[in-house]
This record gives sequence, C-alpha cells and structure tokens, in this order.
Amino acid sequence: MASGLYSQHVNNKKMLYLRNTIIILVLVTLAVCCLFPLFYMIVNSFGPAVEAASSNRSVFPTSWSLDSYKAFFSFSEYSVKWLTNTFVVSACQVLGNVVFASLAGYAFAKLKFKGKNFLFNLILIGMMIPYQVTQVPLYILIAVGASLLVLFLSLESTITPLLFMLGLLFPIAYNFGTNIFLGQISYITEALATVLQLGVTMDFSIFLLHRYQEEKELRSNNEEAMVSAICKTMTSISASSLTTIAGFLALCAMRLTLGRDIGIVMAKGVALGVICTVVVLPALILSFDRLVEKYKHRTIIPKLTKLSYFVSSHAAPIVAIFILVLVPFIVAQSKTEVYYTLFDSLPQDLTGIVGTNKLGEDFGMTTSHFILVQYEHLAFAPPGVIYALNVMLRILTKPGDRVMVPMPNYDPLFDMVTRDGRKLVETPLVWKDGRYTFDFADMEAKAASGVKVLVLSSPHNPTGRVWTRQELEGVAEICLRHNIFMLVDEIHCDFVPPEHPHTTFGLLGEEVLRHSMVCYSSNKGFNLGGLGMATLVLADDDLRCKFNEEMSIAQTRLDNIFGMAALIAAYNDGEEWLDQAIAYVSDNKAYLDQFLRERIPQIRMIPSEGTYLVWLDCSQLPYRGMALEHFMINEAKVAFCAGYEFGKQGEAFLRMNVACPRCTLTKALEQMEKAINGLSLQ
Repeated sequence: MASGLYSQHVNNKKMLYLRNTIIILVLVTLAVCCLFPLFYMIVNSFGPAVEAASSNRSVFPTSWSLDSYKAFFSFSEYSVKWLTNTFVVSACQVLGNVVFASLAGYAFAKLKFKGKNFLFNLILIGMMIPYQVTQVPLYILIAVGASLLVLFLSLESTITPLLFMLGLLFPIAYNFGTNIFLGQISYITEALATVLQLGVTMDFSIFLLHRYQEEKELRSNNEEAMVSAICKTMTSISASSLTTIAGFLALCAMRLTLGRDIGIVMAKGVALGVICTVVVLPALILSFDRLVEKYKHRTIIPKLTKLSYFVSSHAAPIVAIFILVLVPFIVAQSKTEVYYTLFDSLPQDLTGIVGTNKLGEDFGMTTSHFILVQYEHLAFAPPGVIYALNVMLRILTKPGDRVMVPMPNYDPLFDMVTRDGRKLVETPLVWKDGRYTFDFADMEAKAASGVKVLVLSSPHNPTGRVWTRQELEGVAEICLRHNIFMLVDEIHCDFVPPEHPHTTFGLLGEEVLRHSMVCYSSNKGFNLGGLGMATLVLADDDLRCKFNEEMSIAQTRLDNIFGMAALIAAYNDGEEWLDQAIAYVSDNKAYLDQFLRERIPQIRMIPSEGTYLVWLDCSQLPYRGMALEHFMINEAKVAFCAGYEFGKQGEAFLRMNVACPRCTLTKALEQMEKAINGLSLQ
C-alpha cells in the first residue's frame, strides 16, 4: 500500500515537473517571439541606411555603422526634441501603469467579493493590451461588442462568449496573414473581412457548444463528450460551410477586382473558421470547462413555443402570404438606384483620397495613379522617349563603351547602342515559373565587365511583362554595385490592368533615383504617338543641365505645343477612357488565348501582364525569322512585328497588337487558322 502511494506520488511529481517544463518552454517561446521584433529593429539600426530601406534584409546587417543615427540627428533641428519627447511619454506611461497596477492590487487584496479574481485578471489583461488596439476601426469594436452582448444574453455561461471570441481570433489572424500570398488586397476587403468572418463563422461555435452540452449528459466524461460533439458538429456544418465557401468563390467571376478579393479572402476565412471550430475551440472549452460551469446565469431568450405551434399548424397560409408580400419587394428593389463610384463612399481621411482631393484643388486634376516628384528633377523631350534616350546615351558614354540591354527587347532601344558606336552587351531574359524574368546571375557577371549603362523597358516590350518591385530592386542593386547608370523606358506604364500594378523605377529609393533617368509618355496609353512629348525624371543636376543643353542646341526642347496640350488633356480627363480601353484589351487577350488553345494550338500566347502587345510563340511552325514573317503576310494576309527584330531570341516569335476591335482580331485569327491548316495538307 505504501509503495503504491509512493509510486503515485513520484508519478504526480513527474507530471508536475513535465507540466512546469512545458509552461516554461511556452513562456520562453512567447517571450522570444515578442522580443524578436525589438531585437531585430535595434540590430538593423546599426546597419547601412540603404540596406535598412531594402526589402532584402537579413537578421544581422552586412556591415555595422552609425549612419542611421547620424542621419536622424542631422535630419531636422527638432530631432533631439522628438527623441526627448519619446522618452518622456514612454516614462510617464510606464509610471502610470505601475501606479495604477499597485493601487488596483492593494484594493483587490483588501476587498472581498464574488468573482474578485476573475475581475482582477480582466484588469491585468486590459493593461497588457497595446495602444494599437485603439486604431482598430470603430465598426469592428461595435461588432465585437454587440456579438458579446448577444452571446452573454443568450448563453448560460459568462465565460463562453469570451472563449468564442478567443477561438475566432485564430482563424481571423490566420486569414489576414495568408493574404500575403495574394500580394495585395483592397481597402474595402480589409474593412469588411473581419466583420463578415465574425458573423459567418460564429454559428459554427454555437453548434459545437450545444452538441457538447447534449453529449455531456450522455457520456461518462468530458473528453468522450467532446469527441462525439466534434464528429456531430462537423457533420452539421460541413454542408453549410461548403455552400458558403462556394458562394464566396463565385464572387471571383466578377470583372470587378473587388469581387475576387472578397471572394478569396472570405472563402479562406470560412474554411479556417471550420478548422479552428473543431480543433482550437474544443481545446479552449475543455481547458476552461470548470469556469464555464462555475459562472452561469439565466438566459433571456424566449422559448417561442406558441409561435412554433402556430407555424407548424398553418404552413400553407404562411407560405402563400409570404409569396404575395414578395411581389412588392421585388418591384421596390428594381427601382433602387445603384451607384458605381466608390470614391465618395470611402473615408475622406484616407491618404489616397486626401492626395487625390489635393491634386484636384491645386492642379485641377484627379487620377487614381500619380507620382509626386521635385519640379527641378523634371525634363522634357518633345520628340519622344527614344530621342531622349539617344541624347542621354551619348552624354553618358563614348564610342566603344559597353551598354547592357535585357533581350529580347524593343529594337530601337538596342539599335541606338550599336548605331552610336557603343558595344552592345546582351543579357537574356529567362523563362521561369510560367513567365519571363531577369537572369540575375548573368546580369551580375556581365555588369562586372565594365558596363557603363543599362537600358531597361518597363513594362516590357515585346513580352508584356510588368516587372515586380522585387525584380526591379534586384536590377537596381546590381547596377548600383557596379556604378551603372540606368535608362528606363516606362512609356507603356499607363496601360496596365489593376491585377498587375506597375512599379515606377523612381520609387526604389533616392540612390536609385540619382543613378537613373526614367522616361514617361502619354503616347502609348492614350494613342498619342504622333504628337511625341516625353516627360523625364532626372535627379542628377549636372546630367539634367547637359541634357537640357543638348535639347536646346537641337531646338527641340519646348516647341511641341500640340503635344503639351494633348498630354495635359489625357492625364486630366482621360482616365475613364483609359480604364475602359485596358478592360477591352484585357478581354481581347483572353479571347486570343482561348482561340489559340482551341483552334491554333501550333501558336502559344505568352501571358501578357501589361501593354496592348502580345508575344506569340510560333516554334511549332516550320518557319523562323523572315520566313515566318513572309508566311503570315503572304499566306495569312496578316502583318505582325516580326520577332527577329527584337533580337535573336525572337526568331520563332511574333509580336501582335491587340488594341483593336474584336471583329478585326477575329478576322486575323481566322485567316491565320486557315493558312496554318493549309500547311498540314501539303
């Protein structure tokens, strides 16, 4: 008997030791997770300023310096005051918390009342909530508060509503965290998702709780009751959740990008809500089961017994009445006005709204995309972008200098290199993950061979790639490392759909801006090619003076009055037209892709993310280069820009312009189909 008691004592001691060890490990892990951002921030503050602003950072900086601190103190005469103010506010906040916590602890130690410990814990938790919670939108706090109120009134336990909210915190956090895989989501999606997910998935938690309470009366212990409750809850909510997920995914079929945003985010939210309902919530309920049973109260939800009997005994009349009432509501719905402008419905204190209003007030223009630059950094080239690039290339280099160009590329961008006696250095684009991208290893190796200038097309002509910020940062880092000046042609930047946002090169940082010239024009986006007119961002004062001097010598600096008027009109009043044109061309691209897949499988369309140009892979046809071009002209009676004009990588390709009426595109494709089918009969 004694040995048995001793053995049980030893086992209890081991279990206690194991439990304490697990608790310590969990607390240490949480402490590390909480303190790591602070550690990361402090350590990286001793790195180079350029590295701190980059998106490719490591835990420790590559070199240690005080540049960031020197920049802070030299940034403004108020830097010391700002720092002092930070310390004073932080110290007062900490001191206030200490005083309040001491008084609260003393009061609770002296007072005796029911629920004292629970209330004291709530106060401690409230003190630990960071001030950022005050930034949570008011409607979310209202939704949470209203939900808690309803749950407190309708559920027997006071603890259960808190467990429900804690259980929903996990799927909501997981849902918003996984949005990183989407790249970006709209402001409206972010605003609605929390409240929608709260409302849609709360029912799952209530189903589980009711099942658990029913099973507790039938089972010998709580664990068995929860096992049965989970199985039955999953059966009950499977059909409901799958129907809800399907409904949200149906929103992805909308042409409006907002539908895709809300559909994917909410479908994820419902799926994660189901998972957490049968995994996380049961663990919470079992862990706090004693408190759930201890703190109970009467509910005020009526039983509705009489209404239940009335509905059951008058089923047919009720259906008939509701069908009759349905008619006037359908008529009323058809007369409700629907507005399509989201501008006025958004909060007017949003940064984008404030900026757009400011543009309208100060410059008489409103647009959804704009770039603010220092006026003195601007230069103008009435003849156009290519002329400006030619002038700057001659300023930056002398005959024999090496100029690097990613290939294939728009032929004037590399023709100007060889025509001016410079050495063309080709760096090939590579096919990776279903699209073209830069070969950074090749670019790095060739950059080290004495390259003076890089010429870049962004968005890319002819492949239609809209380079990501990460890709452009990779190019910029290589060029800065080897002191290569960057000439960037962004003439197609206006013509990109919302799902592939363009990143202008000038936004990659001050260092990049000082080592580049970025060229913009309304020519491509608004079909104004005949009027020329290019706007340049050139931050280097010496180079800008030299450029303006060359333009003045050629008497081509500010003499294109029609081009200037067209540019102002396009950017002030052309946004609606441009949005419609982009949508129409996007539909043309989708139509072209489907037509080729179904009827001309010998030609493959390279996915086009931007521009109105499409790069067609004709490698399955028996022609290359000029022969391919002649076949299309003579047999299909369709004229393309031949792929070989864009470099040797384009021998088996054609560039197609799909900014045309659908009927014109269809006629061209049918003629191509007929000509290619004729090949198989020969």
